Amino acid sequence: GVVTTSFIKGHTLQMINQEGVVEFSKYLINTLYEHVYELERFSNNPTTLFNLISPNDCEDVLCMWLNKKYGYVTIPSTCKTSTQLYECVLINPKDIEKKEIYIQVKKGSVNLNYSDYRDIDGEVWLFTTNGKVVGEKHQNLNVVDPKTIYDFIMSGENDSYLPRKIIKWRGLLEL
Repeated sequence: GVVTTSFIKGHTLQMINQEGVVEFSKYLINTLYEHVYELERFSNNPTTLFNLISPNDCEDVLCMWLNKKYGYVTIPSTCKTSTQLYECVLINPKDIEKKEIYIQVKKGSVNLNYSDYRDIDGEVWLFTTNGKVVGEKHQNLNVVDPKTIYDFIMSGENDSYLPRKIIKWRGLLEL
């Protein structure tokens, strides 16, 4: 994840100093070539996991967690890059009013501010993997702790909700 997002800035060469990157690089080289490096164990913690998965994976996992916990369903056509305040819209199929649910996900040490979302007419879920949610909380705003999503991923009980690639990343942490 952190390797992929590092290329967004457009630099030809840059140092990526994030937990798990060196271990993953060694793992990847060993899968492409005969055993080249002795593998160190990955640190099994939320920081390493969120460094391994992509921003899209973070969004997917939050949607899957909301689905399991509340029954919310993503409206696929709302997953557009043009919506800056939220990643996508979900609905609760049991809600006859069809109140919309919005999520905002940020990877890394990116802070979110409650005030940016206070005027959204619906329920809002905010998730930042290593940042903070700051400002004055409003009634329709919810925050998901990274440890909650980490536990959701690491628990084998939720595999039916997780894409294979997320289960694969979890497997690396369990080596």
